[in-house]
Amino acid sequence: MRGEVRAGPELVVGWRHDDGVAVIDSAVHPAVVALLAEAERRGADLDLAAMRQVGRLDETGDAVGMEVAIPLT
Repeated sequence: MRGEVRAGPELVVGWRHDDGVAVIDSAVHPAVVALLAEAERRGADLDLAAMRQVGRLDETGDAVGMEVAIPLT
């Protein structure tokens, strides 16, 4: 699925598979926890339905991590 992202500021957290932060099955991903913690620290009002996840690829096209982003309202 492809879409268009509304222009404007957003919070973005990147995570790589080799970051050393464990991912636990059925738990919130560490990148999402970091994103929400930063939003709370800033007092940001978020629309969680607008959160998006984007895969990170290396120069050969292999998946190496992801980014989680959410627009700041």
